[in-house]
Amino acid sequence: MEKKEFSSIRKRKVFFDHHGGNNDYVSLLLLLSAKNIQLLGVTVTPAGCLVSDGVEATVRILDFLGKTTIPVARGTKHGPNPYPYDNRSSPKVISALPQLIHLTPNPRQYSEETAEDLIIKTINASEDPVTFILTGPPTNLVAALEAAPEIQEKIEEVVVMGGTLKAHGNVHQYNHDASAEWTFYWDPESSAKLIRSGLKISLFPLEVADACPSDIGFLKQLAKNREYDLSDLACQILAPTLTVPGGNFKHLMADVLPAAYLVCDQLATFKKLEVDVEVRVPSEGKLYEDQGSTYWIQVAQEINVEHFREQYLQLLKRNARKIDLSKHLRTRKRKVYYDHDGNNDDILSLQLVLSMPNIELLGVSVTPADCLLEDGISHTLKMLSFYGKTNIPVAKGKITGPNPFPYPWRCIPKIMDGMPYVLNQKVNRKQVVDEPAEDLLIRLVKESSEPVTILMTGPCTNFAAALEKAPEIKDNIEEVVLMGGAVDVPGNVAQFNHDGSAEWNLFYDPAAAKTVFTSGLEVTIFSLDCTNNVPVNYDFLKKLASQREHSASYLASMLWTPTVVTIPSAEYTYFMWDTLSVAYLGCDQLCTLKKVEIEVLVNPPSEGRTRRKKGSGFFVNMVDNINVDGFFKYYLAQLRNELIFDEE
Repeated sequence: MEKKEFSSIRKRKVFFDHHGGNNDYVSLLLLLSAKNIQLLGVTVTPAGCLVSDGVEATVRILDFLGKTTIPVARGTKHGPNPYPYDNRSSPKVISALPQLIHLTPNPRQYSEETAEDLIIKTINASEDPVTFILTGPPTNLVAALEAAPEIQEKIEEVVVMGGTLKAHGNVHQYNHDASAEWTFYWDPESSAKLIRSGLKISLFPLEVADACPSDIGFLKQLAKNREYDLSDLACQILAPTLTVPGGNFKHLMADVLPAAYLVCDQLATFKKLEVDVEVRVPSEGKLYEDQGSTYWIQVAQEINVEHFREQYLQLLKRNARKIDLSKHLRTRKRKVYYDHDGNNDDILSLQLVLSMPNIELLGVSVTPADCLLEDGISHTLKMLSFYGKTNIPVAKGKITGPNPFPYPWRCIPKIMDGMPYVLNQKVNRKQVVDEPAEDLLIRLVKESSEPVTILMTGPCTNFAAALEKAPEIKDNIEEVVLMGGAVDVPGNVAQFNHDGSAEWNLFYDPAAAKTVFTSGLEVTIFSLDCTNNVPVNYDFLKKLASQREHSASYLASMLWTPTVVTIPSAEYTYFMWDTLSVAYLGCDQLCTLKKVEIEVLVNPPSEGRTRRKKGSGFFVNMVDNINVDGFFKYYLAQLRNELIFDEE
């Protein structure tokens, strides 16, 4: 499709109905950025989100941009075919982003009316015709049309993302033939009623959206504009889309297309088609051509992708506002070797280590436990790069434990790849050594002129291998600081054939844990007994976000955001597991310790369990008491500093 200049599009009054996916919120940003759009109201369908979360994220974005008078209402009607629950957490993460979490949303924006009633009232009150944008199922609009058919006369156009005229859609559910697209499948009856309504409908089907993926290349372009608040926010909103598997699905900019079309209708070519929607099994929600149906709509045929991306990037070059300052603490100097397992809190812990003036970091290794190894290595290199530590060696752990972490947890760090600060940061790949993790650890401990502290925020696998290979290194190790174990409290492992008594780091490789605990070294453990007292909560996230003028705080705020839904809250709360353990190295006055005689169980159903055992002869220092308020103050103070940006 030939590239055209941006058109000066006519002004429109718009009502936006969405279902809480990442792209829905980027669509909202585009609508709020466009000079030709007057946004009258927003409604949220409980399809791709939990509706209360979807409404809150919407209000926070509106307030971030000063649009505190636009009403937002929740849809109360549910389609018969729910979205997978795991796909409905996006708004909770978005509300926790550093630009939004500290805001106090305007309570008056939360409409007491149902979605359909707000639609009816808003359209009736408008002096001009209203354009309706649908980026989720049409349930709310159809309910409004049925309750007040007269509003149809005041709707000039309905712009829809939905449906597919291809042989295959993106629904892969039991008893369905995969012919439908999800927003039509969620509520096939409403989809059919909309198509048959006689309204002017402009539809962007799935096959057109296929040309506009939310990929790392595009996010890198967006990240380069991060000095603009909207570009920065959009990049963070889209970052989690990088975790979408590449098999049956890839994440598309589908929901952004209707908003982009209103800003510049030269972005797409259309063709008028006679269509209908199937409402019966096994093809529920299937959109198909049906000559003679008399249901005419205009269907997008081709997108000027280059123009779409250019316009998108241009529109988001816009600012909103800024914030605050403070100073530090310290403890004795240490030489540290850090072994972690690559999830977000490990990378955040590495950041904390790098912020400590009393720590000389000798080397880092990554265990492929709570991450995919290459992701863990990449994120480690980027964090080192942010602090100018491009000469510290990094090694890959090549030994896996017998009890792998759940795969979805291991993919969470991919979100970091999409964050605006991270996307374009250069790394020094020469830092990655050829030797396996245990060999690097042995070499650095032997070479050190002073005793070394071994810090572990993942399983003990690499360190145990080093001890077995070269037990003489024990003579040059002053302390082992470990996040792991659950002594007097239940564990956090909920797996088949396990009794729930273990903590995940030790469960991953129980034999390695036993090797370390029985090594005779000075071992200090931050077990669930103490970390359970320090949850990641919204108050902390808000305080961190409020000091985001410091780039270190801003980066940390981005990386903490996914933790609000990383682990299902029905089973777990996300705690300061790793960062609490690391903070001890920078300020050991934050906690008190007690000696405990202990054993590690290695057999089912209690693999990885740590329990008191008099007479075992193996003692560890167990954290007895935490100054929780002091920890948070220390952590926030450490991140009031600036990163070094070296971009590709």
